[in-house]
Amino acid sequence: MFLTDGNGRVLTDEFGNPLWDNDPPINIISLDPFWEEIRWHLPELPVALVTSRLITVIREFCRKTWVVYRGFRVLSEHLDPVENLAVLAHIDEYMPGLIPLAVAEVKLNGVVTEAKPRIMLNTDDAGLYYSITDATIRLFPFGTLPEISLMVAFAPSGDATEYPGELRPYIKGIASGFLAEIYAMPNKPWTDLALSAYHAALYGQAIGQAQGNWCVYHGTSGKVRWI
Repeated sequence: MFLTDGNGRVLTDEFGNPLWDNDPPINIISLDPFWEEIRWHLPELPVALVTSRLITVIREFCRKTWVVYRGFRVLSEHLDPVENLAVLAHIDEYMPGLIPLAVAEVKLNGVVTEAKPRIMLNTDDAGLYYSITDATIRLFPFGTLPEISLMVAFAPSGDATEYPGELRPYIKGIASGFLAEIYAMPNKPWTDLALSAYHAALYGQAIGQAQGNWCVYHGTSGKVRWI
């Protein structure tokens, strides 16, 4: 359970990660609990089909919810004064099995500041922008070095064998996302468009719940740019 203040708001560390009132739960899970949920509905599915499509759905869920995130501090050695940007290189080396999706939040001197993807760059806008290539985050522009911390959203890599424990509360919802696709496949023994629509609705509810949790924990509902 998360620690809360007197108003019921979840307490966080300097990076915005929720604080637990005891040791956090095991932070790694396998595909087994997802498998078990899927097999309850469709025990006859081929293993290869389940594995490939399930991983795709898990990655999509992470992209739409930012349920998996980690905090980073920008230090002076990350700054490139010539290019006027901050560079956090190859952060996947610190997060095995995960790839960065987006800069979910930036704090400058403790104040939450929006950072936009570089594709939205507007030369008339004085805000912060970021780009992610080859697991390297570039944040710009910077004139001087304020105290900077980032929250970065991640997803499992395509060849991951273990998955973040943050997905545990959403196992049923993610399984429903998988089932929605499978039931919609044409001319299969398991084809059932009614069940596809049913599970698509459950998957949508799980996405909404995860997005709502993000906004509650971080208070950023007005600035979230789900990707």
